[in-house]
Amino acid sequence: MVIIVGSGAGGAIIARELAKNEIPVTIIEKGPYIDSKDAFNYYDAYNDSVDLLTTTCVGGATIVSMSNMVRALDSELHEYGIDISDEYEYVEELVGVHDLDDSHIGKGTQLFWMLEGNLD
Repeated sequence: MVIIVGSGAGGAIIARELAKNEIPVTIIEKGPYIDSKDAFNYYDAYNDSVDLLTTTCVGGATIVSMSNMVRALDSELHEYGIDISDEYEYVEELVGVHDLDDSHIGKGTQLFWMLEGNLD
């Protein structure tokens, strides 16, 4: 049996792949199950050495990041000759990553983008 600590995208996908290969998996999560509308209440203390906010709840930072997908450490890995683009693409397809729907872009953001496009 494999024990995975954390039920965010990373842990969940590893658990899925192991289970698909008939390897018994148990996921251990430190935090509670939360309703996604309450996600903002579960951020951990900010750590400026990490590019992403973290949280302690079922689903980890994935549940509170509003489904933002960041290719963390991509450039750092490339410096060592490591390319995990295929793995990123697999995960992005698996979880349905796509551009933000226009209906989810607020008026303030739309105005900002319009102004930004007019700057030299």
